[in-house]
Amino acid sequence: MSRILFLFLLLLNLAPAQTAYLRLKTSAAWQVALNDRTMEIRGDTLLNLPAGEYRMLARPNGWQYWQNPIHREFLQLHPGDTTRVEFPLQRQTLLNTLPGDAFVRVGDSLQGKTPLVLNFSGQLLVSLSKTGFTRQEILLDGSQPQVLIRLEASSAALDKTNNFWRKHRRPLLLVATVSSNWLAFYLKRQADQAYDAYQQSGKINDMNREYELSQTLDGVSNVFLGISTASMLGFFYTIYQD
Repeated sequence: MSRILFLFLLLLNLAPAQTAYLRLKTSAAWQVALNDRTMEIRGDTLLNLPAGEYRMLARPNGWQYWQNPIHREFLQLHPGDTTRVEFPLQRQTLLNTLPGDAFVRVGDSLQGKTPLVLNFSGQLLVSLSKTGFTRQEILLDGSQPQVLIRLEASSAALDKTNNFWRKHRRPLLLVATVSSNWLAFYLKRQADQAYDAYQQSGKINDMNREYELSQTLDGVSNVFLGISTASMLGFFYTIYQD
């Protein structure tokens, strides 16, 4: 009895597996993984496979991100039947914004933040949003491998900045006037001390160093004096304007 069972199992293993057909249609070269088998296909390809279940992953040949396949599908191939799968033409675009870290959505689905690589077929309508900036919609057609979008500040953010300036402009201008005036006179005193050290020094290197320091401090002092004058004029202008 055991010999008969052994012979039956042997004949069963030697019997040809039932064949199923998988027809793959592509517009370019693709890499396809069926379970543990990887192959490259072009155009219309007919595969003869044993019937059964298959996990299929596919991406265009040379696609940068193989760990994120474009096509993913579970197939049930039946004996004698032909299963057809068509891969559309895929596009890849690197989307970036200025400033970055903008949210990217396709419909209601959040895709991530910029910079972001998007894989799609045909055209893709995406929306970009970031706090303080106007929401924008961009139609990608894959004609450009990289797209940079400049975000525009929202009117609410601009109004907030303008309101802050209107509310605090006088104190800010007054502080700028006083602080820059004090710095101008302080640096002027330091410049005078450096010039006195230049006149009293008997060494050439010390004389050159003190003279250059006095000239630098004197120039910076004049800059702060100009800032103080401009701030004071701005302060009086806001009083006149109101």
